[in-house]
Amino acid sequence: MCGRASVEDEIWLTAREAAELTGVSVVTVYSWVNRGHLKVGGLDHRGQRLFRHLDVARAEKATRAKAKRLLALASPSSVTSEQSLPIR
Repeated sequence: MCGRASVEDEIWLTAREAAELTGVSVVTVYSWVNRGHLKVGGLDHRGQRLFRHLDVARAEKATRAKAKRLLALASPSSVTSEQSLPIR
């Protein structure tokens, strides 16, 4: 992972670097783009998409927070005692 710095000293990452940094797959990074969680900031000299480090962190935080909400909804502790009673 060798992020690139621009004139403004922002750190730019390729999809592979962003995936390595966040512990997800490259497919997940592109999924964030398709869902609007992450914007492509530009292209490198090889035509690879570049993402701002801060934008990658925000996308990761947003999607992980959503995943935690979904897990909380599906957990057994979210089922009330009335819902767990057998129907007769």
